[in-house]
Amino acid sequence: GMHITVDVNNDPYVILLAPISQAIRRVGLSQQQPRPAMSVLLYQPLQHMSTMADVWKLGIQYKGESSKTHNALEVVTQKQLQSAINRLEKELKRSGVDKVEAIRQTTIARNFLTTSLGLHHSQSVHIVPRHPETYDAVLNTSNPRAAAKYLSQQVKTRRGLGGSVLNNLTIPLPSDVVQATSCMMCNEMHDLTQRMRMDKPACGRCAARLAQVLTGSNASLLKPKEETVVKGGTEFNMDIRPGNDFDTFVNSKWQASNPIPDDHSRWGSFDVLHENVLDTLKEVLDAAAKLPFHGNEAEKVGALWKIAMDSARVNKEKFQPLEPLMKKIADIPEDTARFSTLLGDFEADGLSLLFGAGPGPHPHDSKNMICHMEAAGLGLPNKDFYFEKQHADTRERYVAHISRVLQLYGYTKHEADDVADRVMKLETQIAEHSMDIVEQRDPEKTVNLTDYDGLKAMTNVDGVNFDWDTWCKAAKYTTDKHMKVLNIGDRHALQFVMKLLAGPSPDYKTLKDHARVRLLLKYGGALHDEMVNEMFEFQKHLSGAKTMQPLWKRRINGISGIMGQAIGKMYCAKVFPSDAKEQAMSLVNDVMTAIRSSIHNLTWMSPETKKSALQKVDTMGVKIGYPDKFRSYSELDVDPSDSYAAALLKGTKFAALVSREKMGKPRDDTEWHMTPQTVNAYYSPTANEIVFPAAILQPPFFDPNADDATNFGGVGAVIGHELTHAFDDQGRKYDSDGNLRDWWTEKDTEAFGARAAKIVEQYDNTVIAGMHINGKLTQGENIADLGGLKIAYMALQNRIARQAVEPEKVDGLTPQQRFFVQFAKVWRGNNREESLKTSMASDPHSPPHARINNTLSNTPEFHEAWHTDPSDALYRKKDDFVRIW
Repeated sequence: GMHITVDVNNDPYVILLAPISQAIRRVGLSQQQPRPAMSVLLYQPLQHMSTMADVWKLGIQYKGESSKTHNALEVVTQKQLQSAINRLEKELKRSGVDKVEAIRQTTIARNFLTTSLGLHHSQSVHIVPRHPETYDAVLNTSNPRAAAKYLSQQVKTRRGLGGSVLNNLTIPLPSDVVQATSCMMCNEMHDLTQRMRMDKPACGRCAARLAQVLTGSNASLLKPKEETVVKGGTEFNMDIRPGNDFDTFVNSKWQASNPIPDDHSRWGSFDVLHENVLDTLKEVLDAAAKLPFHGNEAEKVGALWKIAMDSARVNKEKFQPLEPLMKKIADIPEDTARFSTLLGDFEADGLSLLFGAGPGPHPHDSKNMICHMEAAGLGLPNKDFYFEKQHADTRERYVAHISRVLQLYGYTKHEADDVADRVMKLETQIAEHSMDIVEQRDPEKTVNLTDYDGLKAMTNVDGVNFDWDTWCKAAKYTTDKHMKVLNIGDRHALQFVMKLLAGPSPDYKTLKDHARVRLLLKYGGALHDEMVNEMFEFQKHLSGAKTMQPLWKRRINGISGIMGQAIGKMYCAKVFPSDAKEQAMSLVNDVMTAIRSSIHNLTWMSPETKKSALQKVDTMGVKIGYPDKFRSYSELDVDPSDSYAAALLKGTKFAALVSREKMGKPRDDTEWHMTPQTVNAYYSPTANEIVFPAAILQPPFFDPNADDATNFGGVGAVIGHELTHAFDDQGRKYDSDGNLRDWWTEKDTEAFGARAAKIVEQYDNTVIAGMHINGKLTQGENIADLGGLKIAYMALQNRIARQAVEPEKVDGLTPQQRFFVQFAKVWRGNNREESLKTSMASDPHSPPHARINNTLSNTPEFHEAWHTDPSDALYRKKDDFVRIW
């Protein structure tokens, strides 16, 4: 046997663990046929990385079967190692370690021993038996032949071979034969389990540092460039280097062969899946429409579908379904009390005109629901559209659109133009006093708690107050239940609206015209063809879609707003088996284990804040597929003789009733805020829960038959994304109970802010289609993209580590490379210029190209997997990387 000790000067950041070369084995054993003799170095700092230092001793103290031919060797098999690991897990649990921590510790121990002993390459190995507290150095080399020659010469010169054991022999290795095997120095770049994967190289910076430590010099590490050979890679654009533009490398061929359909503003993975969902929903609805109507839930769905598809009746009735509401507006006298009644009546029907109320958790007592009130009345996407130069054309088109809608309703062009101008002026005034879209994301700015008397005082205008008593009575709100505690989201905007309504000289003519316009625009898409075409013409300007979607697709969206969960129940019964829910939950558990590990190993966060962060993860709720308790629609009035617009009005009124009944009551933790047929997911900071509807748990996001790399790169990254929202720039402000509370130390808040500011800066400097991304608007989603990708990758690595044999390459790609490919496929897409312009001014998500490339460029594991170098466009220097979670 050969025992080599390498002096690393007690550097706590060095770890040398990996199989030695076959050449060294041959020399060391003096055998014609090389035996995989193996020794292990257990470096002391590893014990400090574990809460159970005995993991390493327990893991190494197993007995192998003695070799009959070589007395100096013992045979260790994969089966024996697994048996030892199983005993280790039981011992940890018996010693009081919780289940999750025990699994984490044994995963690390198994990975450590499997790779360092070489059992990931063969069923059994021969090892040199040692005392449990004596460990040998094992070197992974980037130049095996040179290392073998050098080491054998050193050994011969000092002691000679002959099977003798060379204890405490220090050999300074030259830098051209040493390769660091894990990036222990960059613990911000590698999670704990990844650092235990001894067959993975370090980053160049840390490998060079390791070479310097070993050689006692400033020599640079000479590490050969590793290239990826993609086999069967016809789906990739081989003219593009992955490190230059990974989105284009992976997706450009798909983009070229998948142009945007004329009735879409964009076309990507989400849209393709949504189309598949629509096809299934149509089958479900067509079947429901054949049921005879007696009034049960499925029959109500079927009746709504038949009503929605009766386009002949819609075209015949034109504006008739809206006439009762239009008459209310026309007949109301021009005084504050009567106008308060009008606004209250509309509120009770679910039609908020200038302001509205709805249920929401108490910011500081989230288990109880209170009334949240907001100003309303804007027809453009947000405040910026009323003032910024880039939206001037949109403003002109909006005014012209209002005029044409009014002309269709019966106004002369002169009358319609006059109304449109005055309505636009009114909306511009409201927008001027409103928060911008970035401010609206900040919960600390949107919390203004008060009671009913405080609401009256807050909205007092020079001693004159809006008639809140009359409004509440008409809106069916009681002051002792619904209005007992209120939160005003945008206090200044609401105060300005009250000034319009209760000031010295309210412009009731314009206020009534504004009400008519809001009603027509809200329901215009449910009316006759002329009105629908006009609505589309304006939306076309914002979205870029060339043609309108077919009627059946538009109607599915419409009736889903009335009976979404009932339709979702029928959808899940058709496409979502129970075992899919279990498999998805397994992925969630793995990703949650990974984020616990990530938080545990953060270098910038204090133990105090870490404890609270881990508690937030441990108490987080998880909902998958569909609700345990679906909403009841027994009180919804569905009349098969109704017109489509009339049915929508009843649905809106029913939704208002459901919302009203939540105020003043405990939060219903079984409630979902997305329907099962929604291709999306969400994190609720006030409920501290992540929710994954059934529709998104399908390819390309999740496939029960796909390999781990595909699923973790797809839905795993989505799961990680939603988890990370609990700790993004706004989600981090809520505690484990969903209450808005500062649970961070001041130093940790500053450290987070510095990292988040880098994210903002990076995206501010990103240009898409000639426009800069708004880094502050997209900050939360960008943080979630980056954190979600990292922890999903950690979860994949952990799962691979639990496997006896490392997964093979597929088409020349490692599991790690396939993980990043799938991430890019999930977010790929084509976007029309108009859609990009609108979304970049209003959507908190960055465009797909940036979601892929910016996120990957910030991920060291991507650079390691795809072997990028400083010449690549996505390459980042050490100080440019951002790691938050």
